[in-house]
Amino acid sequence: MSVTVSGRIERVFGTGNHWASVLIAGADGRMHKAAGKIDSPICGFNIVVEGVINNHEKYGEQIQVTSSTIQQATSVDGILKYLVDQLDGIGPKLAEKVVDAFGSDTLRIIEDEPERLIAIPGISKSKAEKIIKCHKENKVYYDLTEFFGESATVNQIQNLYSVN
Repeated sequence: MSVTVSGRIERVFGTGNHWASVLIAGADGRMHKAAGKIDSPICGFNIVVEGVINNHEKYGEQIQVTSSTIQQATSVDGILKYLVDQLDGIGPKLAEKVVDAFGSDTLRIIEDEPERLIAIPGISKSKAEKIIKCHKENKVYYDLTEFFGESATVNQIQNLYSVN
C-alpha cells in the first residue's frame, strides 16, 4: 500500500549513499520508521516521504521510501531538536533560552543576525562563534546534497564539503 507521511525527523539510525533510516514524528501524531531514498537527514528538520509500508523481519513495520523531501526546521519543537542534536555547545537548557528569545525565527537569526546570540545569558562571544560555525557547516553540507542530488555520491559531497 502506497503512503505519504510528513513530519519531523526525530532520530537518524543510519545513512548511506542516497539512503537513510529514520524515525519520523508524523503530523498525524504517530511515530513512523522509514528507510530508503533519503538524502542528508538532519534531526529536527521537516520531511515528507513517499513509499510503501512493509514489515521488516528485524525492524518491524516501516515505510520503504521511494522519494523524500527534507526542509530546514520551522517549528519551535523542530528547531529545539536541531539545536540540541546537531550544534556543538548547545544543550537542552541553552536551546530553550535561544528559542524562547527568537522563536521560529531562531535559525534565520543564527544565519543573518548572529551577533544577537550573545544577548542570551550563557552565550559568550566564543560560544556564539562555535554555534554559528557548526550551523554553517551543517547548512553547507545540506545545501550541497540538495544541489547535487543523485548526481554525486555521499563521498563526493563530503570531499567538496571538506574543501569548503
